[in-house]
Amino acid sequence: MAQYVRRDIWGLSETDPWHPIIEAYALGVRELQRPERAEPLTWAYQAKIHALPRGVAGDQFLAQCQHFCWFFLPWHRLYLYYFERIVRAAIQTLDEVDEDVKAQWALPYWNYERNDAARSLPPAFRDQTLAGRGEPNPLFIRQRKPGRNQGTPLDPNDVRSDLARLPREFAFPDGSVGGFAGPAVGPSHVGEVAGADSGELENAPHGSVHVQVGGLRQAGDPQDGLMAIFATAGLDPLFWLHHCNLDRLWEMWLGEDDAHVNPPAGSPFYAPSFHFHDEAGAAVAKTAEFAVDTAGNLEYTYEDITPPAPPRRRGRRRTTTPMSEDAATNPPEFVGGTPKPIRLAGAEERVSFETARPTGPMARRGGGRPERVYLRFEGITGEQPGITYAVYLNLPDDDATAADPEDYYVGNLAFFGVERAGDVDTDRPGGHGLNHAFDVTELVEALDDDDEWDPQEVRVTLSPVHSSGDAVRRRRGGAGPDPDAAETPAVQIGRVSVYYR
Repeated sequence: MAQYVRRDIWGLSETDPWHPIIEAYALGVRELQRPERAEPLTWAYQAKIHALPRGVAGDQFLAQCQHFCWFFLPWHRLYLYYFERIVRAAIQTLDEVDEDVKAQWALPYWNYERNDAARSLPPAFRDQTLAGRGEPNPLFIRQRKPGRNQGTPLDPNDVRSDLARLPREFAFPDGSVGGFAGPAVGPSHVGEVAGADSGELENAPHGSVHVQVGGLRQAGDPQDGLMAIFATAGLDPLFWLHHCNLDRLWEMWLGEDDAHVNPPAGSPFYAPSFHFHDEAGAAVAKTAEFAVDTAGNLEYTYEDITPPAPPRRRGRRRTTTPMSEDAATNPPEFVGGTPKPIRLAGAEERVSFETARPTGPMARRGGGRPERVYLRFEGITGEQPGITYAVYLNLPDDDATAADPEDYYVGNLAFFGVERAGDVDTDRPGGHGLNHAFDVTELVEALDDDDEWDPQEVRVTLSPVHSSGDAVRRRRGGAGPDPDAAETPAVQIGRVSVYYR
Protein backbone atom coordinates (compact mmCIF):
# COMPACT_ATOMS: atom_id res chain seq x y z
CA MET A 1 0.00 0.00 0.00
CA ALA A 2 1.49 3.33 -1.08
CA GLN A 3 2.29 5.58 1.83
CA TYR A 4 4.31 8.39 0.25
CA VAL A 5 3.64 10.69 -2.70
CA ARG A 6 6.51 12.14 -4.68
CA ARG A 7 5.56 15.68 -5.70
CA ASP A 8 6.59 18.05 -8.49
CA ILE A 9 9.19 20.44 -7.08
CA TRP A 10 8.06 23.22 -9.40
CA GLY A 11 4.50 22.79 -8.16
CA LEU A 12 5.85 23.14 -4.62
CA SER A 13 8.07 26.09 -5.63
CA GLU A 14 5.15 28.00 -7.14
CA THR A 15 3.57 27.93 -3.68
CA ASP A 16 6.78 28.69 -1.81
CA PRO A 17 10.37 28.52 -3.20
CA TRP A 18 11.31 27.06 0.18
CA HIS A 19 8.28 24.85 0.63
CA PRO A 20 8.64 22.73 3.81
CA ILE A 21 9.23 19.57 1.74
CA ILE A 22 12.05 21.30 -0.18
CA GLU A 23 13.54 22.74 3.00
CA ALA A 24 13.41 19.30 4.64
CA TYR A 25 15.35 17.88 1.69
CA ALA A 26 18.03 20.54 2.12
CA LEU A 27 18.28 19.80 5.83
CA GLY A 28 18.47 16.07 5.14
CA VAL A 29 21.30 16.63 2.66
CA ARG A 30 23.06 18.75 5.29
CA GLU A 31 22.81 15.87 7.77
CA LEU A 32 24.28 13.38 5.30
CA GLN A 33 27.17 15.79 4.68
CA ARG A 34 28.16 16.12 8.36
CA PRO A 35 31.81 14.96 8.78
CA GLU A 36 31.02 12.87 11.86
CA ARG A 37 28.49 10.76 9.97
CA ALA A 38 29.64 7.19 9.27
CA GLU A 39 29.55 5.25 6.00
CA PRO A 40 27.49 3.97 4.28
CA LEU A 41 25.02 6.67 5.37
CA THR A 42 27.03 9.64 4.11
CA TRP A 43 26.49 11.94 1.16
CA ALA A 44 29.84 10.99 -0.42
CA TYR A 45 29.22 7.26 -0.06
CA GLN A 46 25.78 7.50 -1.66
CA ALA A 47 27.33 9.27 -4.67
CA LYS A 48 30.03 6.58 -4.94
CA ILE A 49 27.34 3.92 -5.28
CA HIS A 50 26.71 5.41 -8.73
CA ALA A 51 30.32 5.48 -9.90
CA LEU A 52 33.94 5.95 -8.86
CA PRO A 53 36.80 7.81 -10.57
CA ARG A 54 38.80 6.04 -13.22
CA GLY A 55 41.17 3.46 -11.81
CA VAL A 56 39.32 3.09 -8.50
CA ALA A 57 37.83 -0.36 -8.02
CA GLY A 58 34.29 -0.80 -6.80
CA ASP A 59 32.65 -3.65 -4.93
CA GLN A 60 29.15 -5.11 -4.76
CA PHE A 61 27.87 -1.75 -3.46
CA LEU A 62 30.09 0.91 -5.03
CA ALA A 63 30.34 1.82 -8.75
CA GLN A 64 27.28 -0.23 -9.59
CA CYS A 65 25.06 2.09 -11.68
CA GLN A 66 23.49 0.31 -14.63
CA HIS A 67 23.73 1.95 -18.05
CA PHE A 68 23.42 0.94 -21.71
CA CYS A 69 21.20 -2.01 -20.80
CA TRP A 70 17.62 -2.69 -19.71
CA PHE A 71 18.63 -2.62 -16.03
CA PHE A 72 19.09 1.15 -16.28
CA LEU A 73 15.53 1.75 -15.06
CA PRO A 74 15.15 -0.75 -12.19
CA TRP A 75 18.65 -0.18 -10.76
CA HIS A 76 18.17 3.58 -10.55
CA ARG A 77 14.69 3.08 -9.07
CA LEU A 78 16.16 0.99 -6.24
CA TYR A 79 19.01 3.48 -5.82
CA LEU A 80 16.50 6.31 -5.36
CA TYR A 81 14.37 4.24 -3.01
CA TYR A 82 17.14 3.48 -0.52
CA PHE A 83 18.58 6.99 -0.74
CA GLU A 84 15.11 8.38 -0.04
CA ARG A 85 14.81 6.16 3.04
CA ILE A 86 18.22 7.31 4.29
CA VAL A 87 17.33 11.00 3.85
CA ARG A 88 13.90 10.46 5.44
CA ALA A 89 15.51 8.85 8.48
CA ALA A 90 17.90 11.80 8.81
CA ILE A 91 14.97 14.23 8.63
CA GLN A 92 13.19 12.38 11.45
CA THR A 93 15.97 13.43 13.86
CA LEU A 94 15.53 17.17 13.24
CA ASP A 95 13.49 19.29 15.62
CA GLU A 96 13.30 22.07 13.02
CA VAL A 97 11.18 19.94 10.66
CA ASP A 98 7.42 19.89 11.26
CA GLU A 99 5.97 16.53 12.31
CA ASP A 100 3.50 16.54 9.41
CA VAL A 101 6.38 17.00 6.96
CA LYS A 102 8.30 14.17 8.61
CA ALA A 103 5.30 11.89 8.22
CA GLN A 104 4.80 12.58 4.50
CA TRP A 105 8.24 13.47 3.20
CA ALA A 106 9.31 11.90 -0.08
CA LEU A 107 11.78 12.96 -2.75
CA PRO A 108 10.32 15.59 -5.10
CA TYR A 109 10.74 15.16 -8.86
CA TRP A 110 11.87 17.80 -11.34
CA ASN A 111 9.28 17.92 -14.12
CA TYR A 112 11.16 20.07 -16.62
CA GLU A 113 8.26 19.64 -19.08
CA ARG A 114 5.74 21.29 -16.77
CA ASN A 115 6.09 24.69 -18.46
CA ASP A 116 8.80 27.03 -19.74
CA ALA A 117 9.72 28.21 -16.24
CA ALA A 118 10.31 24.63 -15.08
CA ARG A 119 13.20 24.26 -17.53
CA SER A 120 15.21 26.40 -15.13
CA LEU A 121 16.69 25.01 -11.94
CA PRO A 122 14.19 25.26 -9.04
CA PRO A 123 14.84 28.45 -7.02
CA ALA A 124 15.96 26.61 -3.88
CA PHE A 125 18.84 25.08 -5.86
CA ARG A 126 20.03 28.52 -6.95
CA ASP A 127 19.97 30.24 -3.52
CA GLN A 128 23.36 30.31 -1.86
CA THR A 129 21.87 30.47 1.62
CA LEU A 130 19.45 28.06 3.23
CA ALA A 131 15.86 29.33 3.52
CA GLY A 132 16.90 32.81 4.60
CA ARG A 133 18.90 31.45 7.57
CA GLY A 134 22.24 32.86 6.49
CA GLU A 135 23.93 29.44 6.50
CA PRO A 136 25.20 27.76 3.31
CA ASN A 137 22.55 26.05 1.22
CA PRO A 138 23.33 22.33 0.72
CA LEU A 139 21.27 22.37 -2.51
CA PHE A 140 23.48 25.00 -4.14
CA ILE A 141 26.40 23.58 -6.12
CA ARG A 142 28.82 25.94 -7.84
CA GLN A 143 30.01 23.30 -10.33
CA ARG A 144 27.19 23.65 -12.83
CA LYS A 145 27.09 24.96 -16.38
CA PRO A 146 27.39 28.77 -16.68
CA GLY A 147 24.06 30.48 -16.21
CA ARG A 148 22.23 27.55 -14.64
CA ASN A 149 22.54 28.96 -11.13
CA GLN A 150 21.25 32.29 -12.46
CA GLY A 151 18.13 30.72 -13.93
CA THR A 152 19.17 30.12 -17.55
CA PRO A 153 16.69 27.48 -18.78
CA LEU A 154 17.59 24.22 -20.45
CA ASP A 155 16.80 23.86 -24.13
CA PRO A 156 13.25 22.51 -24.61
CA ASN A 157 14.51 19.63 -26.77
CA ASP A 158 16.98 18.57 -24.07
CA VAL A 159 14.15 18.05 -21.58
CA ARG A 160 11.46 16.70 -23.93
CA SER A 161 10.54 13.08 -23.29
CA ASP A 162 8.44 12.58 -26.46
CA LEU A 163 6.70 9.66 -24.78
CA ALA A 164 4.30 9.29 -27.68
CA ARG A 165 7.22 8.62 -30.03
CA LEU A 166 9.29 6.39 -27.75
CA PRO A 167 9.36 2.70 -28.66
CA ARG A 168 6.34 0.61 -27.71
CA GLU A 169 8.65 -2.32 -26.95
CA PHE A 170 10.41 -2.39 -23.55
CA ALA A 171 13.51 -4.08 -25.03
CA PHE A 172 14.42 -6.37 -27.91
CA PRO A 173 15.73 -9.91 -27.43
CA ASP A 174 18.62 -9.47 -29.83
CA GLY A 175 20.06 -6.91 -27.43
CA SER A 176 20.94 -4.14 -29.86
CA VAL A 177 19.06 -1.36 -31.63
CA GLY A 178 15.72 -0.12 -30.35
CA GLY A 179 13.61 -0.48 -27.23
CA PHE A 180 12.32 1.92 -24.59
CA ALA A 181 14.49 0.79 -21.69
CA GLY A 182 17.68 -0.18 -23.47
CA PRO A 183 18.92 -3.47 -24.89
CA ALA A 184 18.06 -6.78 -23.21
CA VAL A 185 21.64 -7.34 -22.08
CA GLY A 186 23.70 -6.85 -18.97
CA PRO A 187 24.15 -6.08 -16.21
CA SER A 188 26.38 -3.29 -17.51
CA HIS A 189 28.01 -0.50 -15.50
CA VAL A 190 29.86 1.49 -18.18
CA GLY A 191 29.02 -0.36 -21.36
CA GLU A 192 30.77 -3.68 -20.90
CA VAL A 193 28.43 -5.44 -23.35
CA ALA A 194 29.79 -5.13 -26.89
CA GLY A 195 27.56 -3.31 -29.34
CA ALA A 196 24.83 -2.37 -26.86
CA ASP A 197 22.98 0.93 -27.26
CA SER A 198 21.56 3.27 -24.68
CA GLY A 199 17.76 3.33 -24.65
CA GLU A 200 16.04 6.41 -26.05
CA LEU A 201 14.97 7.55 -22.57
CA GLU A 202 18.53 7.07 -21.30
CA ASN A 203 19.89 9.35 -24.03
CA ALA A 204 17.28 12.09 -23.57
CA PRO A 205 16.12 13.53 -21.32
CA HIS A 206 18.40 11.47 -19.05
CA GLY A 207 21.80 12.14 -20.58
CA SER A 208 20.97 15.54 -22.05
CA VAL A 209 19.82 16.97 -18.70
CA HIS A 210 22.91 15.56 -16.98
CA VAL A 211 25.19 17.25 -19.50
CA GLN A 212 23.31 20.54 -19.78
CA VAL A 213 23.12 21.00 -16.00
CA GLY A 214 26.73 20.01 -15.38
CA GLY A 215 28.68 21.43 -18.27
CA LEU A 216 32.46 21.39 -17.92
CA ARG A 217 35.16 22.79 -15.69
CA GLN A 218 35.14 26.54 -15.35
CA ALA A 219 37.97 28.86 -14.33
CA GLY A 220 38.76 28.46 -10.63
CA ASP A 221 36.72 25.27 -10.17
CA PRO A 222 38.58 22.21 -8.85
CA GLN A 223 36.47 19.79 -10.86
CA ASP A 224 34.12 19.54 -13.78
CA GLY A 225 30.43 20.25 -13.46
CA LEU A 226 29.27 17.48 -11.16
CA MET A 227 26.19 16.36 -13.08
CA ALA A 228 28.06 15.86 -16.37
CA ILE A 229 30.44 13.15 -15.11
CA PHE A 230 29.57 9.59 -14.03
CA ALA A 231 31.74 9.63 -10.92
CA THR A 232 30.43 12.93 -9.50
CA ALA A 233 26.83 13.16 -10.71
CA GLY A 234 25.35 11.98 -7.39
CA LEU A 235 27.09 14.82 -5.53
CA ASP A 236 24.67 17.36 -7.03
CA PRO A 237 21.35 17.29 -5.11
CA LEU A 238 19.59 17.82 -8.45
CA PHE A 239 20.69 14.34 -9.54
CA TRP A 240 18.11 12.69 -7.32
CA LEU A 241 15.22 14.88 -8.50
CA HIS A 242 16.20 14.37 -12.14
CA HIS A 243 16.19 10.60 -11.67
CA CYS A 244 12.88 10.75 -9.84
CA ASN A 245 11.41 12.31 -12.97
CA LEU A 246 12.93 9.60 -15.16
CA ASP A 247 11.45 7.00 -12.85
CA ARG A 248 8.10 8.78 -13.19
CA LEU A 249 8.44 8.70 -16.99
CA TRP A 250 8.71 4.91 -16.76
CA GLU A 251 5.32 4.88 -15.02
CA MET A 252 3.92 7.29 -17.62
CA TRP A 253 5.18 5.08 -20.48
CA LEU A 254 3.43 2.08 -18.93
CA GLY A 255 0.23 4.11 -18.78
CA GLU A 256 0.24 4.98 -22.49
CA ASP A 257 -1.82 1.91 -23.45
CA ASP A 258 -2.08 -1.84 -22.85
CA ALA A 259 0.78 -2.53 -25.28
CA HIS A 260 3.31 -0.73 -23.05
CA VAL A 261 4.32 -3.38 -20.53
CA ASN A 262 7.29 -4.52 -18.49
CA PRO A 263 8.96 -7.83 -19.40
CA PRO A 264 6.83 -10.91 -18.65
CA ALA A 265 7.31 -13.09 -15.58
CA GLY A 266 10.25 -15.42 -15.93
CA SER A 267 12.23 -12.95 -18.05
CA PRO A 268 16.01 -12.62 -17.44
CA PHE A 269 15.13 -9.02 -16.55
CA TYR A 270 14.09 -10.22 -13.10
CA ALA A 271 17.09 -12.43 -12.33
CA PRO A 272 20.04 -10.25 -11.11
CA SER A 273 20.15 -8.86 -7.57
CA PHE A 274 21.46 -5.36 -6.86
CA HIS A 275 23.02 -4.42 -3.51
CA PHE A 276 22.35 -1.35 -1.35
CA HIS A 277 22.17 -0.29 2.30
CA ASP A 278 19.01 0.73 4.09
CA GLU A 279 18.59 3.62 6.53
CA ALA A 280 20.07 1.52 9.37
CA GLY A 281 23.16 0.73 7.31
CA ALA A 282 22.11 -2.90 6.81
CA ALA A 283 22.97 -4.56 3.50
CA VAL A 284 20.02 -5.42 1.25
CA ALA A 285 19.73 -7.12 -2.14
CA LYS A 286 16.77 -6.59 -4.46
CA THR A 287 15.82 -7.54 -8.01
CA ALA A 288 13.84 -5.77 -10.71
CA GLU A 289 10.87 -7.93 -9.73
CA PHE A 290 10.77 -6.09 -6.41
CA ALA A 291 11.30 -2.73 -8.11
CA VAL A 292 8.43 -2.80 -10.61
CA ASP A 293 5.71 -2.52 -7.91
CA THR A 294 6.20 1.04 -6.70
CA ALA A 295 2.99 1.31 -4.68
CA GLY A 296 3.11 -2.13 -3.07
CA ASN A 297 6.80 -2.85 -2.50
CA LEU A 298 8.33 0.64 -2.52
CA GLU A 299 5.40 2.46 -0.90
CA TYR A 300 5.31 5.49 -3.16
CA THR A 301 3.35 6.94 -6.05
CA TYR A 302 3.73 10.10 -8.13
CA GLU A 303 1.59 13.18 -7.79
CA ASP A 304 0.99 13.35 -11.54
CA ILE A 305 1.69 10.86 -14.33
CA THR A 306 -0.22 12.68 -17.06
CA PRO A 307 1.80 12.43 -20.29
CA PRO A 308 2.92 15.76 -21.78
CA ALA A 309 1.48 16.79 -25.12
CA PRO A 310 3.63 15.51 -28.00
CA PRO A 311 5.42 18.13 -30.10
CA ARG A 312 3.85 19.05 -33.42
CA ARG A 313 6.06 18.60 -36.44
CA ARG A 314 5.33 18.54 -40.14
CA GLY A 315 4.07 15.26 -41.49
CA ARG A 316 4.84 13.28 -38.32
CA ARG A 317 2.38 10.78 -37.09
CA ARG A 318 2.65 8.41 -34.22
CA THR A 319 3.57 4.84 -35.10
CA THR A 320 0.62 2.95 -33.62
CA THR A 321 1.08 -0.35 -35.43
CA PRO A 322 2.81 -2.90 -33.20
CA MET A 323 5.92 -4.40 -34.69
CA SER A 324 5.35 -7.77 -36.31
CA GLU A 325 6.72 -10.82 -34.54
CA ASP A 326 8.99 -11.46 -37.51
CA ALA A 327 10.59 -8.02 -37.25
CA ALA A 328 10.80 -8.04 -33.45
CA THR A 329 12.61 -11.38 -33.33
CA ASN A 330 15.14 -10.53 -36.05
CA PRO A 331 18.03 -8.15 -35.45
CA PRO A 332 17.99 -4.87 -37.37
CA GLU A 333 19.96 -4.87 -40.61
CA PHE A 334 22.74 -2.42 -41.43
CA VAL A 335 22.03 -0.83 -44.83
CA GLY A 336 24.57 2.00 -44.97
CA GLY A 337 26.88 4.29 -43.04
CA THR A 338 29.72 6.76 -43.13
CA PRO A 339 33.05 5.37 -44.41
CA LYS A 340 35.21 7.06 -41.76
CA PRO A 341 34.87 8.52 -38.23
CA ILE A 342 33.42 11.98 -37.58
CA ARG A 343 35.05 14.42 -35.18
CA LEU A 344 32.83 16.83 -33.23
CA ALA A 345 34.58 19.76 -31.57
CA GLY A 346 31.79 22.20 -30.74
CA ALA A 347 30.81 23.33 -34.24
CA GLU A 348 28.25 22.01 -36.70
CA GLU A 349 29.20 18.98 -38.78
CA ARG A 350 27.46 17.42 -41.78
CA VAL A 351 27.94 13.95 -43.23
CA SER A 352 26.32 11.99 -46.04
CA PHE A 353 26.31 8.38 -47.20
CA GLU A 354 24.40 5.88 -49.32
CA THR A 355 22.13 3.07 -48.18
CA ALA A 356 21.64 -0.23 -49.98
CA ARG A 357 18.66 -2.50 -50.42
CA PRO A 358 18.27 -4.92 -47.50
CA THR A 359 19.38 -8.49 -48.12
CA GLY A 360 18.35 -10.08 -44.82
CA PRO A 361 14.94 -10.85 -43.27
CA MET A 362 13.27 -7.81 -44.85
CA ALA A 363 14.26 -8.96 -48.35
CA ARG A 364 13.10 -12.49 -47.64
CA ARG A 365 9.64 -11.30 -46.68
CA GLY A 366 9.20 -9.33 -49.89
CA GLY A 367 10.76 -5.94 -49.18
CA GLY A 368 8.56 -2.84 -49.08
CA ARG A 369 8.92 -0.16 -46.45
CA PRO A 370 10.76 -1.28 -43.33
CA GLU A 371 8.70 -1.51 -40.16
CA ARG A 372 11.32 0.49 -38.32
CA VAL A 373 14.17 2.73 -39.47
CA TYR A 374 16.99 3.61 -37.08
CA LEU A 375 19.64 6.31 -37.34
CA ARG A 376 22.53 4.99 -35.27
CA PHE A 377 25.66 6.62 -33.85
CA GLU A 378 28.31 3.98 -33.14
CA GLY A 379 31.61 3.86 -31.30
CA ILE A 380 31.44 7.32 -29.68
CA THR A 381 34.65 8.02 -27.76
CA GLY A 382 36.40 10.99 -26.17
CA GLU A 383 36.02 13.17 -23.12
CA GLN A 384 32.76 14.67 -21.94
CA PRO A 385 32.18 17.74 -24.18
CA GLY A 386 29.74 19.40 -21.79
CA ILE A 387 27.20 20.06 -24.57
CA THR A 388 24.62 18.13 -26.54
CA TYR A 389 24.17 18.08 -30.31
CA ALA A 390 20.89 18.41 -32.17
CA VAL A 391 20.56 15.82 -34.94
CA TYR A 392 18.79 16.53 -38.25
CA LEU A 393 18.05 14.16 -41.12
CA ASN A 394 18.16 15.44 -44.72
CA LEU A 395 18.16 19.06 -43.65
CA PRO A 396 18.26 21.21 -46.83
CA ASP A 397 21.22 23.40 -47.64
CA ASP A 398 21.42 27.01 -46.45
CA ASP A 399 19.94 28.44 -49.65
CA ALA A 400 16.63 26.65 -48.99
CA THR A 401 15.54 29.46 -46.69
CA ALA A 402 11.92 28.35 -46.49
CA ALA A 403 12.83 25.08 -44.72
CA ASP A 404 12.05 24.83 -41.01
CA PRO A 405 14.80 22.84 -39.25
CA GLU A 406 12.20 21.42 -36.87
CA ASP A 407 10.72 19.50 -39.80
CA TYR A 408 13.99 17.54 -40.07
CA TYR A 409 14.81 17.27 -36.38
CA VAL A 410 15.60 13.79 -35.03
CA GLY A 411 16.56 14.42 -31.41
CA ASN A 412 19.42 15.58 -29.23
CA LEU A 413 22.49 13.41 -28.85
CA ALA A 414 23.97 13.44 -25.35
CA PHE A 415 27.30 11.97 -24.27
CA PHE A 416 26.77 11.21 -20.59
CA GLY A 417 29.24 8.47 -19.68
CA VAL A 418 31.42 8.85 -22.78
CA GLU A 419 34.54 9.38 -20.66
CA ARG A 420 34.01 5.94 -19.08
CA ALA A 421 32.53 3.95 -21.95
CA GLY A 422 35.69 4.54 -23.93
CA ASP A 423 37.66 2.66 -21.26
CA VAL A 424 35.92 -0.61 -22.10
CA ASP A 425 37.99 -2.86 -24.37
CA THR A 426 35.41 -4.38 -26.69
CA ASP A 427 35.18 -5.08 -30.40
CA ARG A 428 32.27 -3.02 -31.65
CA PRO A 429 31.17 -1.81 -35.09
CA GLY A 430 32.88 1.52 -35.58
CA GLY A 431 35.01 1.06 -32.46
CA HIS A 432 34.36 0.81 -28.74
CA GLY A 433 32.53 3.51 -26.79
CA LEU A 434 28.93 4.69 -26.64
CA ASN A 435 26.25 3.66 -29.12
CA HIS A 436 22.86 5.26 -29.58
CA ALA A 437 20.08 4.76 -32.11
CA PHE A 438 17.10 7.01 -32.85
CA ASP A 439 13.90 5.53 -34.22
CA VAL A 440 13.35 7.76 -37.28
CA THR A 441 10.59 5.70 -38.89
CA GLU A 442 7.98 8.47 -38.88
CA LEU A 443 10.42 11.10 -40.12
CA VAL A 444 11.66 8.91 -42.98
CA GLU A 445 8.07 8.13 -44.00
CA ALA A 446 7.24 11.85 -44.00
CA LEU A 447 10.35 12.67 -46.04
CA ASP A 448 9.56 9.85 -48.47
CA ASP A 449 5.98 11.07 -48.90
CA ASP A 450 7.32 14.53 -49.74
CA ASP A 451 10.01 13.23 -52.14
CA GLU A 452 12.79 14.26 -49.76
CA TRP A 453 14.14 10.78 -49.00
CA ASP A 454 16.84 9.49 -51.31
CA PRO A 455 18.58 6.25 -50.20
CA GLN A 456 21.52 7.27 -52.41
CA GLU A 457 22.20 10.33 -50.26
CA VAL A 458 21.31 10.24 -46.59
CA ARG A 459 22.38 13.53 -45.02
CA VAL A 460 22.92 13.97 -41.27
CA THR A 461 23.59 17.30 -39.58
CA LEU A 462 24.88 17.58 -36.00
CA SER A 463 24.50 21.04 -34.53
CA PRO A 464 25.70 22.02 -31.01
CA VAL A 465 23.05 23.11 -28.54
CA HIS A 466 24.35 26.18 -26.75
CA SER A 467 23.72 26.96 -23.10
CA SER A 468 21.62 30.03 -23.86
CA GLY A 469 18.44 28.05 -23.29
CA ASP A 470 17.06 28.92 -26.73
CA ALA A 471 15.09 26.31 -28.63
CA VAL A 472 17.10 24.15 -30.97
CA ARG A 473 17.26 26.10 -34.19
CA ARG A 474 19.94 25.55 -36.75
CA ARG A 475 21.59 28.85 -37.58
CA ARG A 476 21.98 29.61 -41.27
CA GLY A 477 25.58 29.09 -42.26
CA GLY A 478 26.08 26.51 -39.50
CA ALA A 479 26.20 26.71 -35.75
CA GLY A 480 29.48 27.89 -34.28
CA PRO A 481 31.18 26.85 -31.05
CA ASP A 482 29.42 27.33 -27.73
CA PRO A 483 30.13 30.94 -26.66
CA ASP A 484 30.18 29.86 -22.99
CA ALA A 485 32.91 27.25 -23.52
CA ALA A 486 36.49 28.39 -24.02
CA GLU A 487 37.37 25.02 -25.51
CA THR A 488 34.98 22.17 -26.21
CA PRO A 489 36.60 18.72 -25.89
CA ALA A 490 36.26 16.72 -29.08
CA VAL A 491 34.35 13.48 -29.34
CA GLN A 492 34.68 11.01 -32.18
CA ILE A 493 31.80 9.07 -33.71
CA GLY A 494 33.07 5.86 -35.25
CA ARG A 495 30.17 5.58 -37.68
CA VAL A 496 26.80 7.17 -38.44
CA SER A 497 24.56 4.51 -39.96
CA VAL A 498 21.05 3.48 -40.94
CA TYR A 499 19.46 0.18 -39.93
CA TYR A 500 16.18 -1.36 -41.12
CA ARG A 501 13.94 -3.69 -39.21
